[in-house]
Amino acid sequence: MLKLVLHVPNTISEQQAIAAILSDMDTEITTLESRRNKTKLLKQGMMQELLTGMIRLPIDHSAVSVKTKPTVGMLQ
Repeated sequence: MLKLVLHVPNTISEQQAIAAILSDMDTEITTLESRRNKTKLLKQGMMQELLTGMIRLPIDHSAVSVKTKPTVGMLQ
């Protein structure tokens, strides 16, 4: 049979300190999840506006380079 050893903090103050840290971590995780969800919704809305044509992105024609096919010379 397998024995399980659990280490438990000795004092109540140590237990409370651990509980406070875990509570802070839970709060941070909840905050980050909320930010992630808001960002996802913002991205989804922006993509919808771009795909439906409600918003058009400006095109900088000077940044676009046109590549031409290389000229092939005749072999003699």
